[in-house]
Amino acid sequence: VTTTSDSADGDTSSLAALAANRGADGLISLREALIAANNTANGTSADRIVFNIAGTGVHTLSVASALPAITGTVTIDATTDDSFGVNGSRPAIILDGNDLADHGVVLSAGSGGSTVRGLVIRNFGLDGLNIETGSDNNVIQGNYLGAFTTNGTSAGAAFQNAQRGISVSGANNVIGGTAPGEGNLVGGNLQSGIRLDGASATGNVVSGNLIGVAIDGT
Repeated sequence: VTTTSDSADGDTSSLAALAANRGADGLISLREALIAANNTANGTSADRIVFNIAGTGVHTLSVASALPAITGTVTIDATTDDSFGVNGSRPAIILDGNDLADHGVVLSAGSGGSTVRGLVIRNFGLDGLNIETGSDNNVIQGNYLGAFTTNGTSAGAAFQNAQRGISVSGANNVIGGTAPGEGNLVGGNLQSGIRLDGASATGNVVSGNLIGVAIDGT
């Protein structure tokens, strides 16, 4: 991902095609990368979406419509952008939903084994991140989910996700972790922080997260 734009003018028939034909702007948006990943058959490893947006400041990706639900195994790693290190090894890429009545990142059936790391996900009309039934064994680490700035402080009620930070209906998912940088910061969501929902939400591990507070514990 090389732009904060929400455009989709490149060849999204596969990740390789998108890398070769990025469209008129010559850049790759998150939307393009997700569409291309869905169209790329998984081999022995997950597709990988990395970030290289020009500049080392905060990058805000504002979406005009719902992002495509993820249907294959993919790693979305926003810690790969150089802004992450400059920001003290904290998320520096904001995925802002503009209060759309949709989820932010959706891991749907078939996407099991995916990883989402290093994003601020806020201002969506539903959940920040939704793991649906049939998406199992995912890893969600090092994200800020809710009304946060990239410093981990409150961005104010206007940036809340209107439902939950994370909703999990799949099985055997890992939310957070005990090693440095693995825990998620989850707060400023209108309904709840993390919800494990339904009979299929078994074997999930939630550990090492800060829930309902800013990064300083307030």
